[in-house]
Amino acid sequence: MPADDIYEVVVEATLHSQQIINVYHFRGSSGLSSLQGVINALKDCVVSSLLPALSVDYRLLYVRGKTIYPTLSDEIVVAAGAGDTGGDANQSDVSFAAGLMSLRTGLGGRSNRGRKFIAGIPENGIQSSRLTTPQLAALVAFAACLAGKFVSSFSSSPYFIGVLSRKEIKAGATPLVAFKTVTTFTNSNVVSTQVRRKVGRGS
Repeated sequence: MPADDIYEVVVEATLHSQQIINVYHFRGSSGLSSLQGVINALKDCVVSSLLPALSVDYRLLYVRGKTIYPTLSDEIVVAAGAGDTGGDANQSDVSFAAGLMSLRTGLGGRSNRGRKFIAGIPENGIQSSRLTTPQLAALVAFAACLAGKFVSSFSSSPYFIGVLSRKEIKAGATPLVAFKTVTTFTNSNVVSTQVRRKVGRGS
């Protein structure tokens, strides 16, 4: 695949019989990039760095993705292994309690930044509506894995992680133009709420 392909990769899991989805976007940075390659690279971070921080109630199902630019591709689905569950033996807190990871691009405006809500926080990882120091450190390790693989200032891999501006796409921009490369990740120690947004609710 050539550079400047845009990939959409979905991490799908289950928690308390509810579907948990996180969507990530990437840009190929060299002729070595491929959809299969970026799926495998993201799955490696999830399994090696994220799952150990989560409750055993959290079970990874798939990492699946497709090329969305310059042409739409068929989806590739990589199933999780039998043991791909959270590594903390404690039960998860309520399914909507989540850690928050912010994605920054160095550009102003809400459409140029992103957020990922990480469900499956163990009960012992929350005190007074805040993540405990060990729990926060465990989630930071996942952000560090992403930075090491996909942030240009740290990584030599053929992929950059980014934020896809839906606002710009609705205005007619291509996914390549609407893609903003992430430069930093920030993890909050305040417990957030993962809810499904609906049109007309929220800002």
